[in-house]
Amino acid sequence: MPKIPPQVLQSVFYLYESKDAALAGERFGGTGFFVGVPIKGAKSYVAYAVTNWHVAVRGGASVVRVNKKGGGVEIFEFDPADWQFHPKWNDVAVVPMPLNVEEHDFSFIDIDMFSSAEIIERTGVGAGEDIFMVGRFVDHDGGPTNVPAVRFGHISVPPRPIEQPTGSKLPSYVLDVHSRAGYSGSPVFVFRTLTSDLTSHSSLTIGGKLQTFLLLLGIHWGQFPEKWEIEAGMELASDAVRLSDDAKYVTGLSGMTLCIPAEAILELLNMPKIKEMREKAIAALKIRNA
Repeated sequence: MPKIPPQVLQSVFYLYESKDAALAGERFGGTGFFVGVPIKGAKSYVAYAVTNWHVAVRGGASVVRVNKKGGGVEIFEFDPADWQFHPKWNDVAVVPMPLNVEEHDFSFIDIDMFSSAEIIERTGVGAGEDIFMVGRFVDHDGGPTNVPAVRFGHISVPPRPIEQPTGSKLPSYVLDVHSRAGYSGSPVFVFRTLTSDLTSHSSLTIGGKLQTFLLLLGIHWGQFPEKWEIEAGMELASDAVRLSDDAKYVTGLSGMTLCIPAEAILELLNMPKIKEMREKAIAALKIRNA
């Protein structure tokens, strides 16, 4: 596995149900990442926090914890109602972030780094491609600050309609990569490199047969469950485990993870309501800076 750019790791934040839970670093919650939408005619961006709808809205883990420069964290107390999403659509939600480059230790994923159907087709990205995702390993997530963990794997199945927590049946990648609770909302990247360092290959370059790139593949939203049958007379590994007398199966994770394509995030950010809010915020900023 090549070296991962620090900017990718710094784009990730953690989500909690409340400010107290965020300060305490409680285990329940999820992952999100920052996306930058460029402002036309200016060398600046509108920053958005991106995560799953089922994390920030349905699950109520809507409070964002961001690392600060010099140590410590800042808590942004968003309510589930503050997050923007499209009902019964992809499991994605966004909220504008008032980040300060002088105070907050962060990076964001530029939309130029997003994969698209056109790029996927042109480069032939498919089954077997190397991927990694960056998120929150709740058993060892950095405690008082965000220290994301990276997990590695491959594309197993290209996007196919799979029912999401929203109830919609929309395309998702199937990835051969281990996950667990806490990683929901993690960014997933696909890469090709000829070296051991991705930091010098952060954008798509195609020329002849040389294709080296690092792209946002999409956002992780869940895992396929798996059931293991309980056999009669089976001995349990621990006395602490108790099963009901009529239990027939134990549910676990299959190791197959699901990922919504990056284009869905762009589509949400460009929906009329969200785009209008962004344009009003940019106009207000220009007036203040005039």
